[in-house]
Amino acid sequence: SHFVIYSHGFGARKDDGGIFTSIAEAYPDTRHIMTDLNDVDEVSNTITVASLDTQIKKLRGVVDNLLLQDEDTLDIIAHSQGCAVAALLHPKVRNIILLAPPHNVNVERVVAYFRSRITNLDLGKDLTIPRRDGSTTIIPPVYWESIKGLDLVNAYNQLTNDNPVTVVLAGNDEVLGKTDFSGL
Repeated sequence: SHFVIYSHGFGARKDDGGIFTSIAEAYPDTRHIMTDLNDVDEVSNTITVASLDTQIKKLRGVVDNLLLQDEDTLDIIAHSQGCAVAALLHPKVRNIILLAPPHNVNVERVVAYFRSRITNLDLGKDLTIPRRDGSTTIIPPVYWESIKGLDLVNAYNQLTNDNPVTVVLAGNDEVLGKTDFSGL
């Protein structure tokens, strides 16, 4: 069987706002695995952002489960921060596609993007952010700690040592802004 595992972006659900479901619909003969890497509470329509370590462990569980089943055709499609998760996991799969990967994970940029919706800017406490889709994202302090000091360009370069990687850059990404991949 051919499986595609998806790694979603920051504060998103497993379908990444419909991006992944649209891709899946275009390839009906492929088995698509979308996993919530954050903690999602459907009742309260809340997403609590997990630390990058936790997100990596969740993605590792999905990849390892399929590799244990001897699945020989395994691809990963990642979007935005999900690209960082995939790169830091560094799996050995057939192909990896990175859609709008960040060149770094920048606390100031995340806070600036959500500033108008954040009432409490104390990064030592949970930040609660109302989203445009009616959901709420909660960012706990453990998330901010998990993104400190990451060298994502190096992680992407290491990823290419063991996997064919396709990078699709976003020209006008409202969250990422201008990305610098001169070191890639």
